[in-house]
Amino acid sequence: MAQASTAGLFVRWLWNSSDDPFSPDHFEEAWRRYSDVETAIIEEAYQMKRVEAMLDKYHIDFEHSVQISNNNLKKQRPVKRITDKHVESSPRVERFTSKSIVPAAPFIISTYGMGGTFFLEVMDYCEIPHNSFPFDNSSVRRKIVEKAAEGLVIEGKKAGQQKVAEWFARQLLKEKTGSKTEIWTCCARLYCMQSFLYKKLNEVMRLIGDPKHENLWRKKVSTFGPFALLFWKLREPEVHREMIVYRGANLSNDLIKQYENRCVDPSEATPETTFMFPASLTCASLFHRPM
Repeated sequence: MAQASTAGLFVRWLWNSSDDPFSPDHFEEAWRRYSDVETAIIEEAYQMKRVEAMLDKYHIDFEHSVQISNNNLKKQRPVKRITDKHVESSPRVERFTSKSIVPAAPFIISTYGMGGTFFLEVMDYCEIPHNSFPFDNSSVRRKIVEKAAEGLVIEGKKAGQQKVAEWFARQLLKEKTGSKTEIWTCCARLYCMQSFLYKKLNEVMRLIGDPKHENLWRKKVSTFGPFALLFWKLREPEVHREMIVYRGANLSNDLIKQYENRCVDPSEATPETTFMFPASLTCASLFHRPM
């Protein structure tokens, strides 16, 4: 949802996409929403009574209600702010049409749970011992939050979304002295927003344990790793409940046979082993545990 909320109202910022944006004859369909992150950035600047809001490709001139290209000041389009008492939702098509790198194997076998190897390396990077659960320590949480904020800015620059990443970092750092639930809630909110974060983080998590792409996901340990660690490890039991999620995927008969054979192999199908299908379009994976 490309909306922000203020004083009980839901706010939308829109820009005119028509060929002649300043013509009085344009259609209502010509108005396009900014992403939810951009909307939050714009509304934040608006509420602070700033002259403009800076986005990655454009800046918003509040006095003249126009969007101006950062590379060409002559490229301008009208913008408008709409408030409503009701949330207007819209489908997020990109979340269901992933073009991520496809893993070489249909499933991953792990004795450490989802993303086990990745998270162990992240804990090493953050200097957290493997044999304990240190997240009750506020100083440890603060350090990981700071590293997560730094990592998101690095990845945001690579994705051409530096302003978005900097806004993400500010939101995280506001919670660095917060409780586990407060930090996790912030991570969940940021992940659910339209940005490079859910696309790239999801792509990395899909490749964990895949030997063919090992070099790629290991490079993300220091950038996406701390955020993923917070997102995965700070979940409170009452926040998470078990459920069945159905998702379709095209697997060849050979890949299905691979899974069937290894799932019943006593040397691999131990009670501690998880067979994970890294094909989800969020950070979660569908998994099967031998009975």
